[in-house]
Amino acid sequence: MTAKSKTSSTEFKSPYTEDEFQRQLKERGVTVEDLKNTVRRELSIQKLINREVVSKVAIVDQDIADFYNATARNSMLPNRNSVSRRSSSPRARIRKSAIARTTTPPTKPKRSAK
Repeated sequence: MTAKSKTSSTEFKSPYTEDEFQRQLKERGVTVEDLKNTVRRELSIQKLINREVVSKVAIVDQDIADFYNATARNSMLPNRNSVSRRSSSPRARIRKSAIARTTTPPTKPKRSAK
């Protein structure tokens, strides 16, 4: 068992006394060894995801700006050109804005790979 998985399994115990911890395991039909194996597996999966996915995704300021500019027209604010402020109630403007947002599919942010 690695130090990290031992620490993680200890974290599961921390809110319980030893007796309560054992009772909880028994109620769930899990042994301490099962719990340790599960923690070890989850940590391995997380490490793999970090190494193969997260570390290869780089979002730069330009990506954020592009996404913002592409979706700004779908903002929560009513479009001044399509809604007259004098002739519509606030509720009607919100409804029109919501309908406009649902008819225009949002764009996905661009992600740069390293």
